[in-house]
Amino acid sequence: MADLDRLFSDLGQATRELKDVSADLDGVIGGLEQKLASFGIDFELWLMQTPLDTHDMSVSASNVSTRIERQLGYAPDPRPAGRGSILCIRRAEVGENALSDGTEVLRVLEVIPLTEADSTLRIAALRQVPALIEALTEHARSSTEVIGKVRDLADGKR
Repeated sequence: MADLDRLFSDLGQATRELKDVSADLDGVIGGLEQKLASFGIDFELWLMQTPLDTHDMSVSASNVSTRIERQLGYAPDPRPAGRGSILCIRRAEVGENALSDGTEVLRVLEVIPLTEADSTLRIAALRQVPALIEALTEHARSSTEVIGKVRDLADGKR
């Protein structure tokens, strides 16, 4: 029984610590959103390469493999009184055709603010925030490069 008492004691301490840390989770997310908003990001981006979870895999008669994924992204606030772009979770049906490269979103089922997700999902999403920031940076750099090339073409430069 001594082992059981120690295990329950450890569990009690760990869950109290988790509850204390989780109480400030919305504040942490809000701080991240404020920092992202300060950059004036005006595009939507989802981490499709690393879904938070995957469910309901199937293969259709047309050889398309589909599944339901939840993905972290930076997107317009989906609430009616939305306040610009925020961290969101998107639940979407995605598919991969055996004959094509890559994954595509077939249908968006739901988009919710990260602050409205359950704590397990919020914690999983926070693990991906560095990858999201890297992807936002890469998208901005890539877009800048494309605009520069098009501007050069328009100016008659090669």
